[in-house]
Amino acid sequence: MPKLFTATVTRIDNHPDFSLADPAGELTFRFQGHQMRARRGETIASALFANGVKLFSRSFKYHRPRGLYACQGQGPETLVTVDHTPNQLADRVVVEEGMDVRTQNAWPSVHFDLMAPANFLVPLLPNGFYYKMFHKPRWAWPFFEKLLRRAAGLGKIDTTGRDVHARYEKCHKFPDVCIIGAGPAGLAATAAALEKGMRVLLVEENERLGGHCLHTVTKVEACQADSLNGLPEHEAVGRLITKLRSHDRLEVLLGTSAFGLYEDNLIAAQRGREFFKIRAQSVVLAPGADDRFLVFENNDKPGIMTARGVERLIALDAIRPGRRAVVVINYDGGYHTAKLLHGAGTQVAAVVDARPSASKSTPEEEVAALGISIHHGQTIHSASGWRGVRKVRLGSIDGQSPFGSIACDLVVLAVGYQPRLNLLSMGGRPPVWDLERQILRVRELPPAVYAAGEVNGHAPFSHLFREGWNAGEAAAMGETDPPSIRTKDEIIPALPADIASGGSNHFICKCMDVTRKEFLASIAEGFDQIETLKRYSGVGMGPCQGKTCHEVVARLAALDTGLEDSDALATTMRPPVSPVTFGVLAGRAHHLVSERRTAMHDWHARAGATFLNAGEWKRPHSYGDPAAEAEAVRKGLGIIDVSTLGKLGLRGPDVLDFLHFVLPGSYRKLREGRVRYKTIVGEDGVLFDDGTLSHLDPGEFYLTTTTGNHGAILSLFRWWLTTLNLKVHLTNLGPVYAAVNLSGPSARTFLQELVERDLSNEAFPYMSCGRTELSGVPVMLFRIGFTGELSYEVHFPSEFGESMWEFLMSRGKPYNLKPFGVEAQRILRLEKGHLLPGVDTDALSNPYEAGTAFTIREQKQDFVGKAFLADFKERGAENRLVPYQLSPTDPIPDDGVSVQDNGRLIGRVTSSRFSPALGRGVGLAWVLASYAEVGSRIQIQLADGRKVRGEVLAHGAYDPEGLQLKS
Repeated sequence: MPKLFTATVTRIDNHPDFSLADPAGELTFRFQGHQMRARRGETIASALFANGVKLFSRSFKYHRPRGLYACQGQGPETLVTVDHTPNQLADRVVVEEGMDVRTQNAWPSVHFDLMAPANFLVPLLPNGFYYKMFHKPRWAWPFFEKLLRRAAGLGKIDTTGRDVHARYEKCHKFPDVCIIGAGPAGLAATAAALEKGMRVLLVEENERLGGHCLHTVTKVEACQADSLNGLPEHEAVGRLITKLRSHDRLEVLLGTSAFGLYEDNLIAAQRGREFFKIRAQSVVLAPGADDRFLVFENNDKPGIMTARGVERLIALDAIRPGRRAVVVINYDGGYHTAKLLHGAGTQVAAVVDARPSASKSTPEEEVAALGISIHHGQTIHSASGWRGVRKVRLGSIDGQSPFGSIACDLVVLAVGYQPRLNLLSMGGRPPVWDLERQILRVRELPPAVYAAGEVNGHAPFSHLFREGWNAGEAAAMGETDPPSIRTKDEIIPALPADIASGGSNHFICKCMDVTRKEFLASIAEGFDQIETLKRYSGVGMGPCQGKTCHEVVARLAALDTGLEDSDALATTMRPPVSPVTFGVLAGRAHHLVSERRTAMHDWHARAGATFLNAGEWKRPHSYGDPAAEAEAVRKGLGIIDVSTLGKLGLRGPDVLDFLHFVLPGSYRKLREGRVRYKTIVGEDGVLFDDGTLSHLDPGEFYLTTTTGNHGAILSLFRWWLTTLNLKVHLTNLGPVYAAVNLSGPSARTFLQELVERDLSNEAFPYMSCGRTELSGVPVMLFRIGFTGELSYEVHFPSEFGESMWEFLMSRGKPYNLKPFGVEAQRILRLEKGHLLPGVDTDALSNPYEAGTAFTIREQKQDFVGKAFLADFKERGAENRLVPYQLSPTDPIPDDGVSVQDNGRLIGRVTSSRFSPALGRGVGLAWVLASYAEVGSRIQIQLADGRKVRGEVLAHGAYDPEGLQLKS
């Protein structure tokens, strides 16, 4: 048997206190190349533990061995790589047939890690050494940077592309009441809201409803739901769950982590590759609590577990957690854990009760009757052992008076609970220390947000049920949050945040390997405010984001800076509460977002086009060879489907007043039959969109927008029309008209054969528009040229879409008419140096820096964005968007790479392509204004580290005088 496994953990077949669930079948998976058996429905962690695996990972900084701790999918101890996906929580992920699981942050294995000497070497370095060392001499930094980057981090990203085609989905939910957490309080709140006639969504991060009650055998007493009284808690929640499941107004999301709570009761949640956006009228937060984290010497060793973690292994997974255990407690609930351990076949060597004298409570008497030794007024001072606990040392709570040692392989911590505050604190109110309840607590919540259950402090089942019921009723009725009350008997006093028993391995943050010693040194160096202390020492910045250590950190920060307990403040808790993949955040919502196709879509598909998404639209990317398509436009004739352009019709007696207000340009002199390039800026003066404005008929204007901004501009115009007292009729013509652009030297000759209107340069010059007929179909013609060639845009009723396209393709055969896609259009527009809003600009780009200031008439009395544009002009250009060209032999940069000057960042490339017409790379780049002079040479760093130099141009590299365009 490999050293990775031991024989100290076994399955159990029965337990005297409850019936173990029958296995739902078996499956196999692989761990470190070894085949493992698992019970269907259990987590990777429990399956590995049942197979004898005690070591799950190595710690981030010191590479200390780590094992199971809470079995709740919260801490960093169980991070593994699953099917090449790193940083999966083994105590959260359910085993699947054939799954491949690997350890991480250790080499060659967690059992024998060559980085383990860091446990002895790193503590010898100065506090915060990673901020202070390796920067001098400067030439040495690149060497050390590679070493540090190789040593840092958790897991390895799969770069083979196996998940390129993974499907991520976005789902939207709109319940009346959303309840987070399905413990006794959450279930009671659900029942209460349903009774009031509400539609309820219950979100639970585990795969089973019931919370901690699933592994609790204490009998329910004095519960308002009389049918539950006398039942063990696990049976009580089972009965409650059975009753709720049949309700038609209840939806349950299991295995779903609510990771954010935002304004207006927007809840963000994740389940696998699904992203839920939940908008509820009321929200009840009942996330529960976790076992309190206790700090003492070597408190991070494998074999040290929480009480609820041990109970889960026994009751839910039928696993004996260890052979010989010491249970450290400070409330009667710890005796419950001791009983469960004894029933599972674990020898309980001692129960160490921090309370000074025997409580004579029924739980204690039951444990004593089992022959288990009980030590009062004592707690754990330290744990020892190489790869796991072998012995613990006990003593007084103040750490000064040692008591003795006990051999064991399992230490169970039952020292109270710390509420899960992450979601509650996202309402803008930080948690503060409640002296009475001895917990960090959020006292004030936003409107229509309610809190219930152990998040307000420990209490028995009946109290949690009542508090959840009251919160559910209040949420359903829109009432204020009911008061939360705890009696003296329900409060669990907090032990000292650190048992001061000597030693240097008192870990206060296991994620980042931060010890009390390093914590004190950080404070001594001046980082005595909780937020700066967090960032300098690293506490709470690891995978669990402080969910395990936030209470300890807050209490010790107060203690070590001379403050009272009442001044203890937790660090800011921000979303996401649990890790979320970028794929989930970017996932599609196919059932809510429409997919739009142009009237010619089927023809493009038959012609072999590949499609890209442009907003809601499917547009042809290319028909196989974008470079050849671009060359066909330059040398002959090409046609592109531009039906996706936004199209707005405007008319009415006040139409010019309206256009002068919403657009920065001036159009009173725009004659009938003429077209003008226009831009749109936001109220902040930032460049938002561009397009054309055409004066088709007297008092009738036709405005086009970019594909992606059509909806936003339509909404913007409608908004202003509701606030301005102007007589303007606005029509959305986007769906009404299809459109094509005919471009190339042969465009006039070809089109003149099809229309009666005179298209000569004298009768229909550049930037002209007009109406005519094409093969009997009424069309609008626009002589505009985004490609830089002689071009005509033809707009016609959408119902003629495919037939018109086929007619043009048929009549264009003598001219070798070729279709071209968006990629060829990008090449052509970059040869001309034309920008594309949203691609070459962002939310900070203003027209003066982007080169579109010629569209602004500052002398107008007022228009949208005028004040900010004046400020931009007065400030002067800090950056400029410039066209550039490369040498013919230079490789082509990727979009987005940096522009540098001797290693200093001076800008970025926004668009870059190879130009077939010019035989070299061309593009657009933002650079500092001092580098934007025509003829300047800018250094572009490629993605592979190579560098090329581009020449800044005054205009596009192709036909800068526009002779082709205006021919």
